[in-house]
Amino acid sequence: MPCPPLPEVDEPIEEARESLPGRKSVTSLASDIDSELLRAVPMGLCMEGWGKHLSTTRKSNDYHLSRPVDGIDSFLSHDWKTSRWLKTLTLLVYFNSVPAAVASLLMCILICLLISQRH
Repeated sequence: MPCPPLPEVDEPIEEARESLPGRKSVTSLASDIDSELLRAVPMGLCMEGWGKHLSTTRKSNDYHLSRPVDGIDSFLSHDWKTSRWLKTLTLLVYFNSVPAAVASLLMCILICLLISQRH
């Protein structure tokens, strides 16, 4: 069965989704992905045990950790030369820096209010 033509980049996303059957990935290019092939590992599971699944010495097959999904929010490319700790620290900073900054700002405001009430 021939694949339908890819929608134009300027075509609205809703029209692009309707033009392809099955699960889709629509950003600059659309593609039809077999539902059994689109799998992902939740970020919490990926970071479990301080990134134990990202270890360079780990030899087990972790396919069982993945689950069928409708879409993927973030794609992590993995290399075997970078240490598990550096990968874990990088992911923690990348995915938590905005919430940490907001929490820090709120705590600073709260502490300033409490100090100003003391005097």
